[in-house]
Amino acid sequence: MPKESKKTKQKKKVEDDEKEEEKEKEVEDPEEVQKTSIQISTKVRDRLWRLKFRKTYDEFLWELCELYEKEEKEE
Repeated sequence: MPKESKKTKQKKKVEDDEKEEEKEKEVEDPEEVQKTSIQISTKVRDRLWRLKFRKTYDEFLWELCELYEKEEKEE
């Protein structure tokens, strides 16, 4: 049986790593959503806070984006 080349070993390692990442994704809670942060001024934050009416910022900004996209389509 011939020895595996370095490229073959590296390719196999990459494939194994990808499979492992897929397994880890399956284990994660499906309700869990990845989050990020954005930098805004305190004035904007305070203004958003007054507008959001007991929603999370995420929900509020999602609705804001939806409204903006809807308005853009109508123009």
